[in-house]
Amino acid sequence: MSKVTVGLNLGMTSHGKSLADGAVAVMVDGVLKVVVAEERITKVKHAGGFENALTSSLAQCDVTSDLVDQVVVSNCCDHEFSPDLSKIFPNAEIVSCNHHISHALSSHCSSGYDKSLSIVLDGGGNVLSSEANSKWWTNSREQQSYYLINSKEIKLISRDFEAPYEMGFGEVFRAFTKFLGLGSSENAGKLMALAAYGDKRKYSHIKIFSVDDNNFFSSEIKYCESFGPQDADKIVSNFLSSKNVIIPSENKSLTINQFKADIAAWVQSELEKAIFQKVNYLSIKYPDLPICISGGVGYNCRANGYLQKKLVGKRIFFSPFAGDLGQCIGNACYGDYIDNKKISKIFIKNTHLGSPSSYTFKDILNRFSCLENFSDYLVFKPKDMPSSIVNLLCEGKVGALHEGRSEVGPRALGNRSIIARGDCCYIRDRINDIKERELFMPLAPVFLEGDLPEFFKISDYSSYSFMTTAIEAKPFENDWFCGFLHKDRSARVQSVSPDSNSFLAEVLKLYSNVSKVPAIINTSFNPKGKPISEDIDDAISYFCKMGLDFLSINGTLVLKLNNAYTPKKVREFELVGEHYYSVSLEHGVSEIERILNKNIVPRNFFVLFDNFCRWFESGKKTTTIRFVEGVDFVSTTHLPLYENKFYSDDVNLTYLMHVHVVRIVIKRFNELVEEDAINDGFSSLFELKSELLSIYGDELREGFVTIYHIRKSSFCI
Repeated sequence: MSKVTVGLNLGMTSHGKSLADGAVAVMVDGVLKVVVAEERITKVKHAGGFENALTSSLAQCDVTSDLVDQVVVSNCCDHEFSPDLSKIFPNAEIVSCNHHISHALSSHCSSGYDKSLSIVLDGGGNVLSSEANSKWWTNSREQQSYYLINSKEIKLISRDFEAPYEMGFGEVFRAFTKFLGLGSSENAGKLMALAAYGDKRKYSHIKIFSVDDNNFFSSEIKYCESFGPQDADKIVSNFLSSKNVIIPSENKSLTINQFKADIAAWVQSELEKAIFQKVNYLSIKYPDLPICISGGVGYNCRANGYLQKKLVGKRIFFSPFAGDLGQCIGNACYGDYIDNKKISKIFIKNTHLGSPSSYTFKDILNRFSCLENFSDYLVFKPKDMPSSIVNLLCEGKVGALHEGRSEVGPRALGNRSIIARGDCCYIRDRINDIKERELFMPLAPVFLEGDLPEFFKISDYSSYSFMTTAIEAKPFENDWFCGFLHKDRSARVQSVSPDSNSFLAEVLKLYSNVSKVPAIINTSFNPKGKPISEDIDDAISYFCKMGLDFLSINGTLVLKLNNAYTPKKVREFELVGEHYYSVSLEHGVSEIERILNKNIVPRNFFVLFDNFCRWFESGKKTTTIRFVEGVDFVSTTHLPLYENKFYSDDVNLTYLMHVHVVRIVIKRFNELVEEDAINDGFSSLFELKSELLSIYGDELREGFVTIYHIRKSSFCI
């Protein structure tokens, strides 16, 4: 008779603290069958607990709870304990697994390695005592742990930041995320993304982490009796003030300014250097072992990329479910280990371990036909779905894929994805707008496995299947990747093969053949504040509410008719020397009127002299500089560009293309610099100023100019 093991992470500590990211894994005879996150069933992002996920996962395995033989649980911010679950699992043995052992096993067993140095970089873990209370940070506890794992045992080497009140890598990063007004730890990716826009050197003289002679780490920032995790922003503020850092009065506002970008860059750099120092030390000590990375900090793809770049020739596996959601997998593996006295491999080629997508054309048509605005949609079965999708991508459409089983973890890898062409920065901003994200947030590309090495500086010893590492692009002259390359020319890449995702691989192959561009954008199919699409109800609800153009679901294609979009945000905005990021045009107008006390003259299109149009088409010219009595400012960031033969001719205009405004700079004419001239296509500042004066006259000398950084937004291939 088959042995059924259930791994799950508890939703509450013994002292009443709620825990997030609940999930359930079902293992049958040592084979991982299904993993379901609680959030995917409750539709509450980061939901804790396991009850709803358990019902779904057991049903998918055709197993009832009375047939479960073993249940392995874990928790956080508490001591280990085994709760009474006999009412749910009447015939099961209940086993408790240590939080960091669970992380370590989840990563190691998924990697396919026979043995490894398994490193857990976390924001917390179990309390290292038999008792715990609601002030868990006042106890000795897990934050960073290091293990040796082989087929027979898991052995703890050491820990960092285990003393009471210590703040390790994850806690420090969470605290700065909150301090910068970006939210809690679930928004740590915003700090990571913003870092690319800042200058890490601004605060590089301040050290966050210190290391002793035995290579044990501690933090310069700590909790205390007065301040705990709920006071993270105060703790950071006090620390910075003690280092004579001047904190702007508007820091708590939602405005993303240069101060916040510089702090983000510094914090990210400090994290990267500290992680590398520790991992490098352990790698030298255990030179023959590959490395597995898990724990919530393992989601920091920039730090992962830095580590991979520095440890040349080292095999490193970055877990695709590094956070607490992956605990259920580690717990199931632990159950198999204590029963069989061996640590088994559950090597994964993809993360498609969730709920299936098994809906028929009739199911989908019936759902849409019940909508009041059914006439706004076209539902049909194309003869060739991959070809139909490629045609839509080439037209500049943005759509969603809901195919096969759902992915486990925070990354959609092709089965629950939003996709678009990657050679248009306008589409990048559109997707961020659709998902209500800040425009400085990057998007990820997906390549065919064999194409990736040609364009990115990859390691031959790491997998790129799971979108866990941000790596640097190689130099190239074309603009193929402007839709997903970040400010620092990095991207959190994903590679696929017919073996890992046959449908997505076929779409990529066809798209590359038609467009000659080897990658498309891939981001998760979910609106702001909601978990990734799991079932047909999610897919239809999300598609209808979001500004998407098409939905591919189980061989059925749905097109949204008359789907107009007008972008109203700009990625970067500079007003008389102050830098801001992801700014609405409405907010930009109010700031101009408040600071400059000048009227706005709205702009709805651009006109360029024919010679300047050639400069722009060739890439020599990337800006256009405008002057009016008042301040020139666009009404949308996606505008038509017209060509004329003479400056004064506003009648005989020829439409050239649409352009996308990615940055707006407003400064005085006399503050223009050489860089402005080069960006505008001129060889010197003198040449630029002479040209502008010849167009606008002497009144320009005392006025403000608006510099628009523009990119091609053509959808023609």
